[in-house]
Amino acid sequence: MSSGNKKHRGSLYFPLPDRTGLYYLLRGTAEAPKCSGTIFQQVPCRTSYTELIPVSSWLNRPHRGSSWWWTCSHQC
Repeated sequence: MSSGNKKHRGSLYFPLPDRTGLYYLLRGTAEAPKCSGTIFQQVPCRTSYTELIPVSSWLNRPHRGSSWWWTCSHQC
């Protein structure tokens, strides 16, 4: 996500078979991702539990990503 009016900067290089390449300078802004929902689940202690999380993709092919979660104690 861009902060303020600052634009992201980056570069992209495509090597070609003839040992040349295409080099692009990129500049733009990004918006925060839209939240599709919140999962809240209470699970008894010392039990195994699996949560299936639906993930939608805007690509037409598989890709990698990362996720994070945290556990909440009674002080949360």
